[in-house]
Amino acid sequence: MNTNFLRRFGIYIFGVVVLAFDSAYFDLFSLLTPYLAFEYLRFSGTLSIVRVMVFLIFHSALCFQNIKFLHLVIFAVYTVFIVVREYFLKPVFPFLLYMTTITVLLIAEGSYWLTSCVIALFSLFLWRSGFEKT
Repeated sequence: MNTNFLRRFGIYIFGVVVLAFDSAYFDLFSLLTPYLAFEYLRFSGTLSIVRVMVFLIFHSALCFQNIKFLHLVIFAVYTVFIVVREYFLKPVFPFLLYMTTITVLLIAEGSYWLTSCVIALFSLFLWRSGFEKT
């Protein structure tokens, strides 16, 4: 029961936690990186893309009180990498490139660079944690 509940609603619970912490501490560290890594690994179709779009709109509104252009670029990067990842023989390469791109965009948006890099490094461990949907 608990594992089924977490598999079904874990992304929503994690999203609420990310929105709560990032709205207060985005300039120090951003939990958007592990959230987007988790979404990338758990991609399941059109609903996932819509969920990320809505999440990024709420995230931008809570952190900056408006829709930032770089949040739209982050959404575009997410959709491009979802489409492109199927063309690679080694699936870890597009994930690594995706995480690097997201981290650079978050640093450009105003998050502290050192903590963003550390969080991105820890987000890379999600690749081996078995979160990828098969």
